[in-house]
Amino acid sequence: MKIQSGLIAISAMAGIGLAVPAQAFSAPAIVRPASAVNGKITRSEVLTRSKSWIDEKVPYSQDNNSPHVNKYGSYRRDCSGFVSMSWHLSYSRTTADLPDVMHPIARKDLKPGDALLLPHTHIALFVGWADGAHTQPVVREEYDYGHVAEQRVWAAAKAGNYTPERYDNIVDDAVRTFDPKAVPSGTLLREPSGAIAVSVGGAPAVFANNAEITALGYAGSPIYPVARGFFAKMPSTPRETTLMRNSRYATALVVDGWKVPFASNAEIAASGYKGQPVIATPARFFDTVHTGLPDRALIRNSGNVAAVVVGTGKVVFNSNAEIDASGYRRHPVVRVPDRIFDSHPTSIPSGSLVGNSHHAAAVVIGAGKYVFASNADLASAGYRGHTVVEIPDRSFTNLSTGVPDGSLVRNSAGAVAVVVGGARVVFENHAEIVHTGYSAKPIIRIPDHAFAALARPMRDGTLVKSPANSTIWEIVHGHRVAEAGKHGTVYTIPTRVLDGIPRK
Repeated sequence: MKIQSGLIAISAMAGIGLAVPAQAFSAPAIVRPASAVNGKITRSEVLTRSKSWIDEKVPYSQDNNSPHVNKYGSYRRDCSGFVSMSWHLSYSRTTADLPDVMHPIARKDLKPGDALLLPHTHIALFVGWADGAHTQPVVREEYDYGHVAEQRVWAAAKAGNYTPERYDNIVDDAVRTFDPKAVPSGTLLREPSGAIAVSVGGAPAVFANNAEITALGYAGSPIYPVARGFFAKMPSTPRETTLMRNSRYATALVVDGWKVPFASNAEIAASGYKGQPVIATPARFFDTVHTGLPDRALIRNSGNVAAVVVGTGKVVFNSNAEIDASGYRRHPVVRVPDRIFDSHPTSIPSGSLVGNSHHAAAVVIGAGKYVFASNADLASAGYRGHTVVEIPDRSFTNLSTGVPDGSLVRNSAGAVAVVVGGARVVFENHAEIVHTGYSAKPIIRIPDHAFAALARPMRDGTLVKSPANSTIWEIVHGHRVAEAGKHGTVYTIPTRVLDGIPRK
């Protein structure tokens, strides 16, 4: 079905059904059946009652001795019995005496919960329009032997033979209002433009059309009108620990605005989320949420071990006190599947920005760190706006200060160097990086003054070699000495650089 401007679902209960174009009335509120027999009844309660027979697949019958009985009472299983049950009448009326409790209305005034009557022949409950021209009604009805209560669309020619009727005691539902920052998950909203979205942990996921609403299981859910621009005022990412799924039933957990996919329903249960609502989302929304864990996410496993995510790694906390001391006192710690927790090694990747409780910030380089002198120093190295992850002071201290040998660094001009013996060896081009075997190593940006400070002689005892042969050289007082038996880490440097070091 093509989407029409202004959609509204047709029942106040979530479930399978048909999404249809909106009428000029307030969307039904969440149902709390409270009507009395033959008393005032809201449209949403009428829709809830009628849907019960559809869900229960009640078969048609005109036998007064075999009524259908459920929590809404005992009623004959034909068209007028169905409408009597839906309107909470005291008994099963017929098409002959239902006019005693209803009155004709204009076709343009039809609202969900009204009826369409063919006198002395048939009556059906009106739910909405299937077309923008308002010629094809969506109805719920019991209509013939061999069939069950169902919801279907009537052709315009058929509908033209029926008179619109309204139950004397039906009333419109109150309009709900929402705080755009706190819309409950699973709530469907409609802006004046006709755009419809479902709240996914407070964030709006906009549907493309009616078919998508139905495919995701929202047909029959209330859609609440909101003001123009309401979606833009809602959060852009779902709330922490929201569970969401796409049309392929892939389910994921929201952690700090990112998603962590579950491998199975068993993993959902094992991670402590059994029974938590899973919000169905359009694939476009689901796919735009980053997969993985962002920096600064606090996670825990089934053993209640807590850690903070730093890049592809994690730093484990020793205690709740350490979590608080690191600045995460009010930050939620989210339970994630053990396989996700374990997939993050207990190490900090090079290039990560970390901080301690004294507000010192550093970039991690291998097993070491370069500590920035100030925020300006950090910004000058190209890290303005990057996330600095607070880690326990002990973890910050355990990272040696300085740039470790074997690390690749670059300055603002794009010059790249490998640190060998505490000194920089600058590459002429990318091909030289590849030739010396460093193409897989991360290149870490450091401030220009720190890059310049590395222009010094290599430490005595440093072992180096050329990529052209296996001869190992030891640096001694600025010279190189051929060393065949000395053990230690050997650093490969460009042949031109090695040739420029005088032999002793």
